[in-house]
Amino acid sequence: MHFDGLFLAVSDGAVPRDIVRLVATDQLPGWAFSFALGMTGAWAYAELRRRGRLPSRLRRRASVWALPALLAYALFAYLYGRESREVPATLAGSFSRESPWLALGSSASRAALMAAIALGPAWLLWPFVNRPVRRLGDLSFGLYLMHVSIGLYAAAALGLPRDGGLGTVGLWCVAVFPASLVYAYASLRLVERPARRWGRGFEQREVAATWPAAASAGAALSERRGAEARG
Repeated sequence: MHFDGLFLAVSDGAVPRDIVRLVATDQLPGWAFSFALGMTGAWAYAELRRRGRLPSRLRRRASVWALPALLAYALFAYLYGRESREVPATLAGSFSRESPWLALGSSASRAALMAAIALGPAWLLWPFVNRPVRRLGDLSFGLYLMHVSIGLYAAAALGLPRDGGLGTVGLWCVAVFPASLVYAYASLRLVERPARRWGRGFEQREVAATWPAAASAGAALSERRGAEARG
């Protein structure tokens, strides 16, 4: 936000300063805290699982933390929306993130809620780990990438209403989500899974190529140490 002149220069003055400030808000380091929360949480969870089963005391505490975390998340969600209630929907998120406290608080409360659920007992985890939800989770990346584009196209092509009523929301869901899910499934089958298989195969080939050399070096080192011990 303090260097919006840099982004204004990059745009060569073609974009109004107010819009440039919103764009700058969504660049790094604006999301650094959120990325750090996610990566640190993933590392800590993997480390706990590596050591064995999660302690029952930790699970009990997590179930207690879940309610305060949920309330904090709901509060920040309300404040986030109130901050941008008069702003067009396409700019609302960026406008709210101009407040550092809202940006940090929203991410921190969301991370706390996710941690409480991930570390919590089975009943708290079930809504997020049952089979239908897990299958939908496999499609989540493609769904995330495409749903806005499909929504914009559907709005223009079908003339969808925009009055914000419950029926309108239902109509938008019917118009957007089936097509988005089809795209996400095609992306998963034709792009993501082949890419994962290629990546695993590449990794295995690299290991196979380096393993003989590593084994030979290890054997030579052991033989030298043995000779030194005998000498």
